[in-house]
Amino acid sequence: MKRLGTSFHYLVFFCAFCFLEFVIILVAPITEKEILLQFKGNISCDPFSSLSSWDQNNSPCRDYRGVVGNSDGNVARIVFWNKSLGGVLSPALSGLKSLKTIDLFGNKFKRNIPLEYGEIDTLWKINLSSNALSGVIPDFLGDLPNIRSLEGIDLSFNSLNGGLATEICGIPGVVYLAVRNNVLLGSVQDNVSE
Repeated sequence: MKRLGTSFHYLVFFCAFCFLEFVIILVAPITEKEILLQFKGNISCDPFSSLSSWDQNNSPCRDYRGVVGNSDGNVARIVFWNKSLGGVLSPALSGLKSLKTIDLFGNKFKRNIPLEYGEIDTLWKINLSSNALSGVIPDFLGDLPNIRSLEGIDLSFNSLNGGLATEICGIPGVVYLAVRNNVLLGSVQDNVSE
């Protein structure tokens, strides 16, 4: 009987240890490198090997092509112009807490703009023009208070549809809003830069 009790205690201890390891993995903060590698994982086409420097052995701000860091060594800008990158936009970018610019002009990204991008409270420029994006323009571009630093929005030359939320036109700092050549309904207000 005593041997059975000891075995049971070992089993309970082992299960508790495994559960604790599982919880630690779930709550462990994800690094900028892991976030960028998730972004790369959503890329299905990279004809110019633009992301070839993006691997586990390199430093994102120093070695990753298309990534610019700030003075603190955090990712501040992601810029890929006319690289024919194809795939879907990764919602993981919302984990980059110092990201100011997403500039992916002239690629082949498809589907929708992730709602998670509304969580990037440092974002001031988003250029997703000349891609193959579809779906509606997310309301987060005008609804969320943490997006108030946004100054430039270029979503032109995609296949975005629906209406343009009036909140987008009312973002206090927006200087530039481009949505031409989409399938939008309604009109853009004249007071975008007020």
